[in-house]
Amino acid sequence: MMAEIGSDVGLNTNVNVGNKVFHVQTATLNHKNIVKSEIYEHGKILTVFEYTFDELGLSNNSRHEDLRQLVSEIHQEKIGDIEMLFDMSQKIRTVKHSVSNNKMGLVFLNWNMLKEAIEEFELAITHDANYVDAYNNMGRAYIEMGEYPKALESLKKANNLNANYPDVHNNLGVAYMESGEYDLAFTEFNEAVRINEKFYEAYINTALALIRYAKNAEEGYENSPKFYEQLLKNIKTAFEILSGENIQAYQRIYKSIQLKQYEVAAFLLVDLKKHMHRERSIVNITDLFYLKFMFGGEGKNDSTIFRYERLLLERLKHTPQYADLHNSLGILHIIQCRNFFLKAIEDFKHAIEINSKYDGARKNLKLAENDGRGFLILLRAILK
Repeated sequence: MMAEIGSDVGLNTNVNVGNKVFHVQTATLNHKNIVKSEIYEHGKILTVFEYTFDELGLSNNSRHEDLRQLVSEIHQEKIGDIEMLFDMSQKIRTVKHSVSNNKMGLVFLNWNMLKEAIEEFELAITHDANYVDAYNNMGRAYIEMGEYPKALESLKKANNLNANYPDVHNNLGVAYMESGEYDLAFTEFNEAVRINEKFYEAYINTALALIRYAKNAEEGYENSPKFYEQLLKNIKTAFEILSGENIQAYQRIYKSIQLKQYEVAAFLLVDLKKHMHRERSIVNITDLFYLKFMFGGEGKNDSTIFRYERLLLERLKHTPQYADLHNSLGILHIIQCRNFFLKAIEDFKHAIEINSKYDGARKNLKLAENDGRGFLILLRAILK
């Protein structure tokens, strides 16, 4: 326990953006060693950001003042992000850049601003009619809205453009499952894991679909050995891929299946999927970094970048085989290089201001300005 930290810290702020009013609430839960930032609209929670004390670099020796400062930084960052989101959205519409629209849509999607997300994906498709990711992401947004026919329409277009995309098949499976078309759902989940045998979310979705299918199947199906074996096989496979992450969730799900408490297992699987979607929002932080870099001005301080780096590194300890995490961390490190490069330019200039005859600093400045253009071109190419 972290006795040094003291009592919980909490902040609340209303944020007005255009005709919208959001409420940001950031607080510590010291008994759980976490900091939680929640964003509401009309009293309904949109999204939650959770950070463990370990991820934030807090130790048993941390002072209460350190925690207060960190909570304040996170709180102000979320307020700034809300204000910046809508400002950047307007800026992006002036450049007609499909990649930026798609990333903007993903940020809105991760924040559960579904109407805004769909508008961005539609704009991305307007600029590029063959943009598979935009169709796929729009399908995800419609699934979240419960509009499954529209989700299927969008996801089928994505699949027609690229039939070898496991995420599209997984999302198609979810849309079919929620529509009660279980045979088609199983076909899509199987195709997703055929393409990517380590796609643990597809195994979890298969298990959930099996339980829901069993409720409507012929009498006695839930007691058949085939159903029981298929269910456990998918659960075991998913958690073997996860390599011990969420082990408590696995144990609860496994036990409920053994006891044939399938309704409980289904509830736990849905809860696990929600947790995984929150995890995905951490992985996708580079989308917001991209937008800030391209359209939001500076907006990126060292403490924020350091905190996100620590978050990704902590996630990698649990899921070292998660390719998206490594890619996101690589992009973050490139952005860090860019910031250090700009600081170096300023340092050389300051040296020359102090001593106008400092040839070494003048030479370094010239080399950095000339050769640095290639680095900035590289960074923009990676972000695009």
